[in-house]
Amino acid sequence: MELPAPQFLISLDAVGTLIRPREPVATVYSRAARSCGLEIDPAVIAHRFRQAFQRQEAFDLQHSLRTSEARERQRWRSIVAEVFAGADDPTAPLPWLWDYYSKPEAWDHYPDAAELLAGLTEVGVDFAIASNLDSRLRRVVEGLPLLRNCRVLHISGEVGWRKPASEFFTSLAERSGRQPPFILHIGDDWQNDYQGALRAGFRAAWLNRSAAASGHGVLRSLDELPSLIPGELARPRN
Repeated sequence: MELPAPQFLISLDAVGTLIRPREPVATVYSRAARSCGLEIDPAVIAHRFRQAFQRQEAFDLQHSLRTSEARERQRWRSIVAEVFAGADDPTAPLPWLWDYYSKPEAWDHYPDAAELLAGLTEVGVDFAIASNLDSRLRRVVEGLPLLRNCRVLHISGEVGWRKPASEFFTSLAERSGRQPPFILHIGDDWQNDYQGALRAGFRAAWLNRSAAASGHGVLRSLDELPSLIPGELARPRN
């Protein structure tokens, strides 16, 4: 397995890159609603969820991407309230949902992620997990053995900055003891992962599993990562 030299750190986004919900979000939210005596069409839930999530992303951009554990909980409170708008208490499902998504059983590895992480561990290449989540991710990582081997678990709610803020990436470099050019960050979000990492001086690759072709900093699968050579990686701006 040919990989960057051991002084490199591979940084990986979590949701959408390494892990995904085991069940569709709308299915889980429907179950949460029923536990509170609510009945909402899963298609309506899916539509409202997408809109609410994007609204919260825009809110954070407008507020300089600063965050905290309290802000992350408020973010999800706002999303849940919008999804269940019209109910007597639209935030009633929040405790159930908050607990559910803190459990490792709610998540699953992408097949290519499981193979990559096993390979990195086997050859002794350090990797970090760098995520726009909150401290619940710690419980998830602890319960998924392949994730447990990460050198640094870097969580926006704990760090105080959300991707794509340069401060998020700079603090990852400081915590890992690596200079930015020796960190390769991979994630599925063009703006948050790819552009954010490049602006911070990292190398970067964008994971786009639906891309027509790989190359020029784009990966269609994490299986392609070991075959990259440094010259093919997106380089930080001068």
